[in-house]
Amino acid sequence: MSYDADTPRRRYFSDDSVSALQREWADLRKDVNEVLSKPEVAKLPEVRALKDRLQEALRSASDTVADVSHGIGKQVRYTASAVDEYVRDSPWKFAVGAAAVGLVVGLLLGRRR
Repeated sequence: MSYDADTPRRRYFSDDSVSALQREWADLRKDVNEVLSKPEVAKLPEVRALKDRLQEALRSASDTVADVSHGIGKQVRYTASAVDEYVRDSPWKFAVGAAAVGLVVGLLLGRRR
């Protein structure tokens, strides 16, 4: 199964979500680094040790965010491709399934009135 490049809407959704995650993480990392770079923060040895640990944690978390965001994008593209392929291979099954779901939802909504 391959991702169909002719489906920009699905790609935009996954890329936009991944980009938003990466932007938010970059902003957080920038803010933390800005606070840690202030000279008054580095005066105390305990604060310097905390700063070093925090920077290492940020590096590690950055790697994790990059891996996770890549995995999310890849999984969304794979799922979209699989659904697209299934619908193209079995359009009648999909149409009957969608009609059945619509009928059930209609019946449930009809009962409420």
